[in-house]
Amino acid sequence: MNVYDFDNTIYDGDSSIDFFLYALSRDWKIGLKIPGIFLLFIMNKMKLTSTERLKEHFFAFITHMENAEGEVQSFALKNMSKIKAWYLMGRSREDIIITASPEFLVQAFMDHLEGQRCIGTRLDIRTGRISGKNCRGDEKVIRYRELYGDKPVASFYSDSMSDMPMALLAEKAYLIKKEHIRIFTDP
Repeated sequence: MNVYDFDNTIYDGDSSIDFFLYALSRDWKIGLKIPGIFLLFIMNKMKLTSTERLKEHFFAFITHMENAEGEVQSFALKNMSKIKAWYLMGRSREDIIITASPEFLVQAFMDHLEGQRCIGTRLDIRTGRISGKNCRGDEKVIRYRELYGDKPVASFYSDSMSDMPMALLAEKAYLIKKEHIRIFTDP
């Protein structure tokens, strides 16, 4: 089985930011949250608040959307062109997507492909609250093992060295930069 990160790996960009901008284009009042998000971002960089709190604040706008599930599906359909060609050419129904982005957001993209399984940050689309931890770094390995135990990972693909814990699980690991793919451990 092959495992892939999502943002900046198989998706060209950051899906969470793109979804925020999409929501902002639909309702300008969402922009009123930007100063608070910026403040929490700085606090997070200074280690004064958790990533989970930052994400909850960032995604609080979804609680004001009339049809959040429909908007997520519409956003995914509109942005399917951002799924990178190299992934589309080699994808499989057995693929696992593991990401720090909210599961509901990334799963919407996977539903338009061939139903690949998504493991991501568990963020409730109705409340904007996170259950558990942000699915990043070591947490990706924990979440993978919860579902698949010791099932081997043939290949792992990511754009970030923060995914080294998942890369170490894989027989082969690849680092993605735009459309360029190289061995994960290469300088």
